[in-house]
Amino acid sequence: MKRLTRFFRANLGRRLFGWFGATILVTGASVALVMFLLTTLLPNNWRHELERSCSFLSHRYAAVWDDPAARALLTRHLSEDYEARVEVRGAQGEALLEAGAVCTSRLHRVTIDVERGGERLGEVFICSTRHKAVVGLLKASATLLTVLVVLWIISGLVARRLARPLGELAGVAESLGRGQLAERSESALSYGGEVSTLAESLHDMAARIERQLRDQRTLLAGVSHELRTPLGHLRLLVEILRTEGGCNDGRLDELERELIEMDDLVDRLLASSRLDFELERRDPIDAPALAIESLERAGVELDVLEVLRGVGPVGGDRTLIRRALANLISNAERHGGGVTRMEVSVTREGGIGFFVEDRGPGLPESEQQRLFEPFVTLDAPGRGGSLGLGLYLVRRIAQTHGGWVEAESLPGGGARVGVAFPRA
Repeated sequence: MKRLTRFFRANLGRRLFGWFGATILVTGASVALVMFLLTTLLPNNWRHELERSCSFLSHRYAAVWDDPAARALLTRHLSEDYEARVEVRGAQGEALLEAGAVCTSRLHRVTIDVERGGERLGEVFICSTRHKAVVGLLKASATLLTVLVVLWIISGLVARRLARPLGELAGVAESLGRGQLAERSESALSYGGEVSTLAESLHDMAARIERQLRDQRTLLAGVSHELRTPLGHLRLLVEILRTEGGCNDGRLDELERELIEMDDLVDRLLASSRLDFELERRDPIDAPALAIESLERAGVELDVLEVLRGVGPVGGDRTLIRRALANLISNAERHGGGVTRMEVSVTREGGIGFFVEDRGPGLPESEQQRLFEPFVTLDAPGRGGSLGLGLYLVRRIAQTHGGWVEAESLPGGGARVGVAFPRA
């Protein structure tokens, strides 16, 4: 019963079909009950007609009772007309005449007294065969059942037509929830009435959200690009002050570190907007050369790099993959005490993996997958740190390329965080 309930509740069309069917069954049962009451429990024309028929037959038999030939003819005609068993008996109950097949039914028998001038002449038994009654009942039941089934089938078609546009709109809403903002339902617009109004409102909402997100991404990309120019000028001015201005105190070093931080943040924003706009390219990239470039840009010694045998080019967007490697290295430098080893190898799945190991305290098992969620950082309270978006961006870049990420603690201490991409 629970499975049946879940089956009907899972779909609006099924619920409408079920309610239509229940309504039809209740209506059919009500009609049958009313017909039964009218024909059996309440005084009505049918009983009156039966009494009139019995009185008519009684007078007919009384008129021909003394004529055996006429009485026999009347009995034969009565049996043929009513397709019934007719028995005529005298005043003492002796059998006088009979016609028709033998009838054993006790439910479909009528007894008619034959009287004339107050004198009882005899009686007539009329018995309808049970077979005929059952056939009539079966025909009536089959007709009623056929009507109910046809009505239920029609109700199913109506329920399907009513629920189809709503089901399409529910699918559109689910797609919008997954970020597929271009999803629409044109058939729901042509349905008319409240459904069309709902479809238009849903489409307008999706269009507004899509337009707002597009404007935000455009603004983010534009601002990020515009920030690169003044940051580059500031770094150049710092270098000029250090070399030509004779200013070599620690304040310039601190300013340069802050500028590098800002430049790195802008670079991450550019990578994020590139993912949002789906502007990534698919080019073959030399994996070892890209790892060397990433270490050099981060200022990490190249002796930590280990390239294993079988490594080939990866396929993807060079800017995005370089951003992912930069984030892995930056994460190890900031939160893991520095990079101790960077491995480039072939994964079990056949892709190319980049794995960065550090000398930090390691990762709790419960945090190894959560580490790639947005705004998650394992920095101790009071230490400051980043917003927790670096590894999240690594995961997004990997998923965009059909790759994956992983993190684990090393047996001797430290953590191993990596990203893998398909081969070119």
